Amino acid sequence: MIEGITNGIDSSMTYLSEQISITYNEQNMLAPIFDIKVALMDRCVQFEPSIGCNDRQNGIRDIINKIVEDFISLAIQMPARFDSPQGDYLVEIKDQFQLFGTIQCITNNLNEIEMASANYLDQYADIAFLWEKDLETSFQEFLGQGPDLRDTFLASLQQKKENDPNFEEEQFELEVENFDAMSVKILDGVVTQQPALDVFDAEITRLYEYKSRINSMKASDDIGWLKVNSSPLIKEL
Repeated sequence: MIEGITNGIDSSMTYLSEQISITYNEQNMLAPIFDIKVALMDRCVQFEPSIGCNDRQNGIRDIINKIVEDFISLAIQMPARFDSPQGDYLVEIKDQFQLFGTIQCITNNLNEIEMASANYLDQYADIAFLWEKDLETSFQEFLGQGPDLRDTFLASLQQKKENDPNFEEEQFELEVENFDAMSVKILDGVVTQQPALDVFDAEITRLYEYKSRINSMKASDDIGWLKVNSSPLIKEL
């Protein structure tokens, strides 16, 4: 009885292990067995449901673990032991080394799909700024790349001093003082840093390239035995 139950569980788990093997799926051209989506949630690109375990216990690893538990529950499906009017075969089944190796294969395949899924998300790493920063913050940082108005003024004043022998140090300091006094009065709250127009052009070109890349993204893709729907992410981006 123990050997028969063990073989039954092992056969089921071996079949499951093959179905969740990336290599086996590619060699036999099997269709994906799970549909998931990749979306933007909490300013982070992630899968829904998750590939690993999660609090809701609906992750891919959660589901596979539950299937394995159902296979093992075969040991308690018998009405009673033949050698005892009560009890089941669960204790003996859990000690079968034959099952340890198959369970490890399933675990290895789950680790493999988690790694493959993480690599899949890496394709979005270079455009993470699109969701990690809000529009206004990103724009202000861009403007901050331009030269400061005071620095520009001081540079032009220094050049004037070098080119004009009659331009004395006292006059230099007076003009700087006047500029600072004027700035306090009329430039408070005014954006005075702006990159040159060619910098604007370069940034606009860069963003259009990202837009074109996003528009060309595939709405559906396969990661081994997972079918990934990227439409929600593409729409957000």
